[in-house]
Amino acid sequence: MCWPGDLPTRVPPPDEGPGELAQQAARHAPLGQPEGGIPRRVRRLVGAEEAVPEIRDISHPTELESFSVLDVDPGSPTRLAALLALAVASLGVGPCGPIAGGSLSGNHVDRAVDDWSFVNQVGTCAVEVRPDSPHSVTVNCMAWRGELFVSCSECDGKRWSGYALEDPAGRIRIGDEVYAVTLRRVEEPERLDAVWRARAAKLGEDESTPRPEHWWSFQLSSL
Repeated sequence: MCWPGDLPTRVPPPDEGPGELAQQAARHAPLGQPEGGIPRRVRRLVGAEEAVPEIRDISHPTELESFSVLDVDPGSPTRLAALLALAVASLGVGPCGPIAGGSLSGNHVDRAVDDWSFVNQVGTCAVEVRPDSPHSVTVNCMAWRGELFVSCSECDGKRWSGYALEDPAGRIRIGDEVYAVTLRRVEEPERLDAVWRARAAKLGEDESTPRPEHWWSFQLSSL
């Protein structure tokens, strides 16, 4: 999800681990010099550890510290990833596909929401955490019995989930609308299983597939 406007990137279903482009950028990290690389603010926004599910081996986003756009072939996906990160940073908006963002843009909704069932009619959502210095990511979102949940694969140690555990205040963008919420990690096994099945149903996957132990979910409650 990119808002406003779409930036050119391939976005696989994002249960939240590092994207292919971010992985390629990390692999090229030793090529550049810090003074010629991506600014610190942009490196924060890249969010290499929280994009798509099929690639999950980047646990140290600071490896991008010495990455330089100038050292990469102009036609490579790595350069595209860096330019996308720069574009997202300059816009000051939320995430774009596998690239993390800052404060969410959109139509702010002041009313409280009692029934989140409508979220099953949209694609992915964007979640913003750490209000003092907003950090946002694209996540799978689903409703179960009218309650709102988001997915997080291999979630332990990810930046956004860590921020949510430290401070439950956040926001979520569903379509073009942004809602203030609180986030609470779901830890009850039966409830996690139910949400996992709701996720599978929304994505058209096999609901009988066992829930991985590394999969977390957060319940979001309207303020």
